[in-house]
Amino acid sequence: MKIYLATFSLKILNRGKDLQLIDRFNGADDFFDILNRFLMEIFQNRFEIPGAENEVPLYLTLEAPPTVDVENREIYGYFKSGISGDNFEVVELENNQTVMDVTDRHATFRKMFFYFKLPHLSNRAGVVLEKRAKFGIKGLLDRAINNYIQRLGYADYRIVLDNALHGRIFNEFMEHGRLTKVEIVKRFLPPTLEQWYADNQTPREVKGTIRTVMTSKAGLPDAFKSFIGQRYRNPDNFMVEVADNDIGHIEFELKLRGKTKKFYLANQDKAQPDIDVTAQIQFENGRPTTESMLLQSQELLDEILNLRPIDAG
Repeated sequence: MKIYLATFSLKILNRGKDLQLIDRFNGADDFFDILNRFLMEIFQNRFEIPGAENEVPLYLTLEAPPTVDVENREIYGYFKSGISGDNFEVVELENNQTVMDVTDRHATFRKMFFYFKLPHLSNRAGVVLEKRAKFGIKGLLDRAINNYIQRLGYADYRIVLDNALHGRIFNEFMEHGRLTKVEIVKRFLPPTLEQWYADNQTPREVKGTIRTVMTSKAGLPDAFKSFIGQRYRNPDNFMVEVADNDIGHIEFELKLRGKTKKFYLANQDKAQPDIDVTAQIQFENGRPTTESMLLQSQELLDEILNLRPIDAG
């Protein structure tokens, strides 16, 4: 079982898109308290996005009330994200017997860890969410929390969750880490397979995708790192993005000091830094322990978000 964590930056913007202090927005309101009330609200009354045409309803709730550390301004626990609207059977694999008939009256839920860090005198909070392969809850959380503050009467404010990857950490892993996997997806196909294998291939002929995967446990040559580095811009800034318009996305794994970081970066303003922390997680009964998930989340925010209080003036 692989455990992936994704890091996010939480910001509060007014109508003029000005950043607000997390603990003093709207004059004197502390978002730490509002977030705590929001989490208790969806624990008691799950948030639902009704299914539109050809779509299924989505749900967000909590497995239990969150753990709130007032002194360190941390809140963590487990979201349960659900989906319904389909009919299928649950089958016991060993004997192929139907255990349950699922209808549109049922919903399937996934349990995923979350962690919020909301420092004093800062205009940015940190969020860590557990992520499963091809399944995340960032979009659902974004809609739920903005729906909640609008109902509280904060019509002039909006919560923004941005995927966060600090360029300094990216550079450290690129310089000192071992590159073990690169996957590149290009946006165009060559007209023939012969041209794909030729040195002078012409990739911009047919719309489609080419997926190339290269792996090595011992580490790929430095030339592969150079190839990746040449296709990024602003590596010293907070965000890192792909600068090659022909590339749909690049996925790569870097290992450094026993940690594996798996990066997905696409040609857009936002990057999706999913981090593989499996080797650092302790398990009980097949599930990660809350204590080890919390520790890894705290370390990731210290590394990646580099949260620093701003001058309150």
